[in-house]
Amino acid sequence: MQDLVKLFTLILLLSYKGYLRLMSWERVAKSGRRVGRLMAYLNKNRFKVTYDNIRLAFPELGHEEIKNLSRKSFENLGITMAELLKCSSVTKEEILKRVEYSDPDMIARLHGRGKGLILLSGHYGNWEFLALTAGLIQNETVNVIVKYQNNRFVNEKLLAIRSKWGNRLIDMGQAARPILSIIRDKGIIALLADQRATPDKDLYVEFMGREAATYEAPASLSFKYDIPIVFGLAERNEEGKYKVVLEEIDRAGLENFDKPIEELTRRHVKALEDAIKNRPELWAWQHNRWKHPISKRAISTEQVLDNK
Repeated sequence: MQDLVKLFTLILLLSYKGYLRLMSWERVAKSGRRVGRLMAYLNKNRFKVTYDNIRLAFPELGHEEIKNLSRKSFENLGITMAELLKCSSVTKEEILKRVEYSDPDMIARLHGRGKGLILLSGHYGNWEFLALTAGLIQNETVNVIVKYQNNRFVNEKLLAIRSKWGNRLIDMGQAARPILSIIRDKGIIALLADQRATPDKDLYVEFMGREAATYEAPASLSFKYDIPIVFGLAERNEEGKYKVVLEEIDRAGLENFDKPIEELTRRHVKALEDAIKNRPELWAWQHNRWKHPISKRAISTEQVLDNK
């Protein structure tokens, strides 16, 4: 029965992808926005999570403002999904016309230091476009850490689109060894660092006014192997295209902190937080980012080392 449901989901996905194939990008965005509204209407529990997350992050907002932001966040999810599916039938030249980088040479310049590179982003704007174009703009393989879908049929189709232009995709659940191999080879790792982390082995840092379990791996790898971190987001403009502003996360003075990994984590989390505060409708508030209470504070890698 579960396989039948998964197959039906695949049929819906493929049908929608075919429907989008001949559409203009403007119509694709409109269709995605409608799909997002439908998701908000059908999934009441997830809408409540979205509403509550925004309410707690912006206590100064009224009920209608929070509802409106919640709907727009769902719309952004729908647009991102529709635009990703559209990518199955476009050329790399077409996708590059949709995304403008403020400093397109930054990735190659920092990677040229010969120490590898960590690209960080979040579920903001169109993160799929960011991953697709990061390798294209400097013609290098980007190793993208992704969470595989439970539906193996859908997962196979999405992986095909995401790797269309040369990205190497690595399952988040089995990423530890590949990441270390990539680091030894001075390669490029890309990941989204805004999902809920594991409370018994990661860090708690403040995010949008509340302590949140946060992955320590990006900061830990950067600090241990002296690898630059580049943070970027694909922010949608009024024309429906995207502007990507890349910034190297400041690692200066970390040696002066008792917990340098925690401090570096705070710095890249702050970069995401600033963007969300500016355009909250572009972030995926549907994820229960603050599910684990602070009472389950993790013992970080550096704390373990300190105790030895």
